[in-house]
Amino acid sequence: MYHLAWINNVATRYRCHLFQALLNEADKRYTKFDGIFMAAYLPGQKLHEDLPESAKAFRVEPGVQVRWNRVFIHLNSRLVARILMHPPDAIVLCGWADITSAALEILMPIFRRRTVLLMWAEANCYSTRHEYGPVAAVRRFLASRCDALVVPGEIAVSTIKTAWRVPNPNFIVLPNLVDESFFNAAVQHQHHARAGARSMLGIPASSRILLCPARLDERTKGILTFLNHSRDIWTDQTVLVLAGAGPDEHAIREWITANSRQASIKLVGQVKASRLVELQAAADGLVLPSISDPNPLAVIEGLWAGLPLLLSRCCGNALEAVVHGQNGWLFWPNKATEVRETLIQFFNMPSDELRQMGARSVQIARERFSTKPAVKRFFDNVEDLIREKHGDIKSVVLPTARGAR
Repeated sequence: MYHLAWINNVATRYRCHLFQALLNEADKRYTKFDGIFMAAYLPGQKLHEDLPESAKAFRVEPGVQVRWNRVFIHLNSRLVARILMHPPDAIVLCGWADITSAALEILMPIFRRRTVLLMWAEANCYSTRHEYGPVAAVRRFLASRCDALVVPGEIAVSTIKTAWRVPNPNFIVLPNLVDESFFNAAVQHQHHARAGARSMLGIPASSRILLCPARLDERTKGILTFLNHSRDIWTDQTVLVLAGAGPDEHAIREWITANSRQASIKLVGQVKASRLVELQAAADGLVLPSISDPNPLAVIEGLWAGLPLLLSRCCGNALEAVVHGQNGWLFWPNKATEVRETLIQFFNMPSDELRQMGARSVQIARERFSTKPAVKRFFDNVEDLIREKHGDIKSVVLPTARGAR
């Protein structure tokens, strides 16, 4: 009946999961869906090494990558030309701060007015830069050209209205999604190996473990700030496991040595999904002390894994993921007192109450982050926008959409 395309920058495990879910829902609706990546991977990152089998179903367009100020910009002129020559009925672009997306956001409303133009926006006021000036003006201009902005949650909506100051925006809410069948089932399966997983980490079975799956980048994740706020709380019986790599790994190792915390702060490096579920099964809770984090997937993975969450209020999905006191705690990462009080509550909480918190996390995940219902609502909203432009969705049968999957 119609053709939906989604363009993203690089293939990752969670994006392939989303694309596969969109493809499955499109099949049910006799609709064509194209998942397109602008690059196979980013230099220096290894996320492409942990892709699911479904990644083969989606196209990678050739192009050029340019690194500017620690950000990769994609130049895919052939992709832009192909979309303009054979426009889908609706297209989702991966954001405004990329030349390929920006080109389509400028050109589609001029040359392909009947295409519903959508932009994914993980806006977060705590990580928004350039609230004023020329960059802010460009961002506002590009966002305002879209028929709707696809956002993961409440913080994104408020940020676009207030910090971005986009006039009269339309929103489609689609939370970041992970493969719940993998994280929930795999962690439950791994619980029987909990003692073994702790033993491999050199952690006593009686210790209370907090898992922090995060890139070791102080600008965004704030791990050194978190450690400095809580330096005297960690003991041999309270352990923080840092799963990730990044530019501040050396500084964190120096902090551990200087503060004699080798027994209570463990660095395990970047881990694949199969290893991550082992760490989740070994942990008693998950912490993310981010100071600038648009919408971290580690939070959603932690929910499905059935862990209590200790979550910075600066995380873009904090309001959807944590009911304070029920499945975890929210704190301001720059307030030492709040950080310390949150950790003390977690460490003093009886084990059976922590397990109840973990069960509430799974319940929240099912209510707010289940893949099939979220994708179904997304398609319903896209079809409403198509009807507004075309009058009758049944009349939308372009040459590129015939013979839909």
